Amino acid sequence: MYTLPEYLLIAWKWSASFLRRNWRLEHYPVRVRRNETAESSQAWFAQILHWPGPVGIGPTPAAARLDLAAVLETIRRERAAMPRPGSRVPVEFASSDRLDTDPELYEHFREHVLGFEWVLMTDGTALSDFGDEARVTALVARVKEVYGVDVSDISPPLVADIFDRIRSASPSWRSPGS
Repeated sequence: MYTLPEYLLIAWKWSASFLRRNWRLEHYPVRVRRNETAESSQAWFAQILHWPGPVGIGPTPAAARLDLAAVLETIRRERAAMPRPGSRVPVEFASSDRLDTDPELYEHFREHVLGFEWVLMTDGTALSDFGDEARVTALVARVKEVYGVDVSDISPPLVADIFDRIRSASPSWRSPGS
């Protein structure tokens, strides 16, 4: 929920955006807040208002803004056109077409490798989304244990690529009672 000053900032930045074409972070409505639960290196976060993400994180408000500016530049390189400052950017879900081709493997992997009762994965989901380097190493070992397939050479370790390897290397991975 936004405050009245934030709504006014959104309206101001949107109106001003018609005066220029190449928008940088200072042209977007940004909220900077203290992150009370984080360690000191992540004490502040900055976000663009009306966007479902991204965020910038840092030990100071200025550092959080700099981090957000770097993230915004990454987005600029990946998008054909940048959203107008102040405009609402809808949430876009990544494709899961590759994972959806084998729902039985999806459920088995979720339960027997990741150990989750429920999780949302897309074609862009990597093992690193589930923890640090030590956790990824443990998950790679678990894939080998459960499916008899070595996926340590897959980089980044995308779950969709791991599924492809499991299906091609071990087409009979399905076992009774698993």
